[in-house]
Amino acid sequence: MTLTGITMFLIYPTIVQLVRTPQPLGFGGDAIDAGNVQLPFMITFLIFATISSLIINRFGNIKPAIIGGIFVILGTSSLFIFHSTEVEVSANLALMAVGLSLTNIVGWNILVSSSPKEYTGTSVGVGALLFFLGMAIGPALSGIYIQMNQSSIGSSIDGLFPSKESFNLIFLTAVILSIGSMVNLFILKKRLPHRKLITN
Repeated sequence: MTLTGITMFLIYPTIVQLVRTPQPLGFGGDAIDAGNVQLPFMITFLIFATISSLIINRFGNIKPAIIGGIFVILGTSSLFIFHSTEVEVSANLALMAVGLSLTNIVGWNILVSSSPKEYTGTSVGVGALLFFLGMAIGPALSGIYIQMNQSSIGSSIDGLFPSKESFNLIFLTAVILSIGSMVNLFILKKRLPHRKLITN
């Protein structure tokens, strides 16, 4: 839950910085451009979050979680390699959204179905705390990378802006976190009884 929160909110504010940073370090766009780049992520996340329950009902928890983890790894890896245009970023964000929606819903489902009924409220509270913790760490980590790796545009524009290295480091960190989430998923698969993993 924590790694999912970090990955999601590590990438999300970074895209705004990438779009709004002047060229050649970024895309040189405005707030509307940033929204347009992120729109495929939001639409895809909305759609797959809606149908995730149907997928879980049919295939159980573990298969959708693994598929979702693969999509997150593909999306973050592709974003790390290909982020030179707005179209590339939007397409990679859509890939990530498929995976994040599945892993997020499955994570909550496993959390609730694996908890004794008398501790369900406590389990959901702790799960929310861990997810919110990741949501807080993600933007802070992004800000650290951006602050530590800045560059100037030149004489035409004064000031320092996020360098290309800062974006590369952020996207690489997202790849590592997504792989870590997949490792945790396989550990969870071994530790939880099979019955718990297929509970709807």
